[in-house]
Amino acid sequence: MARAWKIEGLNPDQFLKTSLPKILRLRFDEMWSYLDDTIEGKDVNPLHDMRVSARRLQALLRIFRDALPKKKVDRQIKVIRDLVRHLGGVREHDVFLDALLDYKKGRPDGDERSVDLMIAREKSLRVAEQSALRRYLLHLRRAEYDHIFKDFVRDAT
Repeated sequence: MARAWKIEGLNPDQFLKTSLPKILRLRFDEMWSYLDDTIEGKDVNPLHDMRVSARRLQALLRIFRDALPKKKVDRQIKVIRDLVRHLGGVREHDVFLDALLDYKKGRPDGDERSVDLMIAREKSLRVAEQSALRRYLLHLRRAEYDHIFKDFVRDAT
């Protein structure tokens, strides 16, 4: 699992108005740092790390929802929720493919055809999910979502 980035300069005696922007910006930067590698799609690890980071950010937004402007925070929660869903769709195929490949190793020789068909189908489904994820990530990049989110944090806190 992706190790959470350490948030420097937090003080439990600080007001939420001071701490929350630091926390939100860092969690966003952590998630966004995996963008290029996830778009590229050559390695499953950045996708997994981005998903874990996005879920952390999503949890923070939900926890502090009442401390932020309702319409603005709900908009951000929706974007991050959609991102988590896209990432999760691909990740589920990765996990299932790993399980199928492990299962295939334990099968007797000559008893692999049905497993091979399932693996081929799962790979095909993963490619479709990866394509949808890539389109969504490119949309976020073109829309300069990183600036949108940081503006939200600046204006909302």
